[in-house]
Amino acid sequence: MVRCGRSSPARSSHSANHNQQSTGGSKEGRVLLVDPKPKKGLASQFFDVVEKLIVKHMHGSKQTNQYLSGLFAPVDEETPPQPNLLVKGYLPEGLNGEVLMVGPNPKFMPVAGYHWFDGDGYLHLVLFLTVHLFSLLMKSVAFGLQE
Repeated sequence: MVRCGRSSPARSSHSANHNQQSTGGSKEGRVLLVDPKPKKGLASQFFDVVEKLIVKHMHGSKQTNQYLSGLFAPVDEETPPQPNLLVKGYLPEGLNGEVLMVGPNPKFMPVAGYHWFDGDGYLHLVLFLTVHLFSLLMKSVAFGLQE
């Protein structure tokens, strides 16, 4: 028999959430801090070792990845907006608009191979009427955990 309806409220016992801490005075204003690295059990440690062995034997570190080199190489630094850049030569009169490039830009080298979807996101924008340029790294939650 399946029961539908409202679920019971969460318990606030210390044994249920030993990896979490709360701060603040009143119950409504408390901030819940979560330990990002909880203690691992034996099964978790075993699978971590197996994963490391698979990675070590399947992916050679001397291989260069076409998506991490040349035009697709990750950019290390953000470029703040740079208005009115000096143009060497000339821009065609009809060139008016913008170019927006969006790409993955992984900040950290991959552990087990790489797919071009990996990374947190990077924006490059060039405005041609006034010749502006900037690039911006999109910092996701996953990026913060890797940092």
